[in-house]
Amino acid sequence: MDASLGMDDDEFLIRQVEAVEALLD
Repeated sequence: MDASLGMDDDEFLIRQVEAVEALLD
């Protein structure tokens, strides 16, 4: 993930968690 996209690490991690939860749902 490129920092220039404007997402900080926390937001990136939140999106990762949401993506995993979506797959498991």
